[in-house]
Amino acid sequence: MKKNETFRALIGLAWLVLLVPILHGQEIAFDLGEWEEKWASVETREDLSALDRLVLQTEIIEVVGPFVEWRNPMVWEWTRYVLDSWESSANIKLAREKYLALLSAIGFAARDSGEELVDESLLRTYYQRGLSIAQAPAEEGMLLFHIAASLVRSEPDTLETRRRVEAFILQSLSLLGNEVPRDAVHLMLANLYSDWQRLPGGGTSGQTNLGRAAAQCRAVLRLESAREEYKQQAQAKLNELLEPGVLLTVDRRFLPENTVRLTARTRNVGGVDVEVYELPWMVEGYFQRLDSLRDSSAAEIPDPAGMVYRKSFEIVQRNRIDWQEHVIRLEDGFPGGLYHVRITAPGIVVNDLM
Repeated sequence: MKKNETFRALIGLAWLVLLVPILHGQEIAFDLGEWEEKWASVETREDLSALDRLVLQTEIIEVVGPFVEWRNPMVWEWTRYVLDSWESSANIKLAREKYLALLSAIGFAARDSGEELVDESLLRTYYQRGLSIAQAPAEEGMLLFHIAASLVRSEPDTLETRRRVEAFILQSLSLLGNEVPRDAVHLMLANLYSDWQRLPGGGTSGQTNLGRAAAQCRAVLRLESAREEYKQQAQAKLNELLEPGVLLTVDRRFLPENTVRLTARTRNVGGVDVEVYELPWMVEGYFQRLDSLRDSSAAEIPDPAGMVYRKSFEIVQRNRIDWQEHVIRLEDGFPGGLYHVRITAPGIVVNDLM
């Protein structure tokens, strides 16, 4: 065995010993300064060829990167240097292998924490370059998945960003087949769709996207290669999407001669009971203010003697996931005053004031 090969083998064995406690779930001390010295040592060794030096530097990053999740500026600079060096390497086969493996390691480490990296824009540039050397559809799918995750971490949460993320994820799914990380990709798309209606102007599409989110969760649960952690996350998300709910919107002010309307949004609920209670204007000689009453209305049970309206409404459900909006018209002629509005369904109580 050549001297350089022996040196590389010993280094690899030493790092394997370092990583064994990690694989067994043990915590170990990590000193970035020691790895900085190792990097400097490899950088200045005169007996190493350019290729051997690059391989050792890559191996240092493969160990150090996951510890700092590539958020340390010095480690990121090392990573940039190594990626740029592999791009110009004459050993095309090894360069492709190392380049794509390192990009994948960065992507998974960053995605696990969800925090933005030092330079996400440049990272996406490296992923785009990786697409030009990918040889299998699964490799392309992996890189597109990491591009989508980078956009989620670093770009403003707008409809435009979400559409870009959706496009990359759908392309990724079309290329990955049934292998890992297809489970993670489905789950990312489920989270994207389930939050879509929070964005300004996204309400209508948000309704249909809740159904799409549920479909992505079910896709994870059906996937034979899905990892247990992703199955659990998908089931939790699906349970959240199917959880019965009632949201109430009340016009704060109305004229006594006008029709009083309530707006209720329901999900996975077969019917609701609507009750309205009149509240006294004054308590112990003081006028009651709507703002102060609102803080306590959810915790207090209205006085039955004050009930002025009660009616049950049956709801025909389109499906179990989408929110349905209902306008509830109360009786005409409500006198001016303070009112406690209460909507109940099995296991659900919603209170508001008007």
